[in-house]
Amino acid sequence: MGLKRDTISLGDIMPKVLETLRPGEIADRVRVEDAWRAISDLMMLRHTRVQAFKDGVVTVAVHSPPLCSALAGFRVRPLTEKLRETLGGVPHVRQLRFVHSEN
Repeated sequence: MGLKRDTISLGDIMPKVLETLRPGEIADRVRVEDAWRAISDLMMLRHTRVQAFKDGVVTVAVHSPPLCSALAGFRVRPLTEKLRETLGGVPHVRQLRFVHSEN
C-alpha cells in the first residue's frame, strides 16, 4: 500500500533544464570545473567539487568542515589567484566561495 509516484524520464527534463541556461554558461562551468581540478591537490580533489558558477562567483562544496574552514580562510586568496591564472580571464572569476556539503 505504498504511494504511487509519477516518474519523469531524464530525456523529458533535460531540454527544459538546458533552456534555462544561457548558451555560454555550460561551457564556462565546464572550464571552471576543469581549472579547479587542475589547481587542486589530491586531498582537495577527493573532498571538493565545483557546486556552482554564476556571475563570476565559483562556489565549491567541501565535504569536511575543517577543510572548508581552512580553504575559506587562509587559502582562498592564493586559490582564487591560481584559478584566475589557469582560466586566463575567461570566464572571469570575481570570487571563490567555500560551503560545507555532505554530498
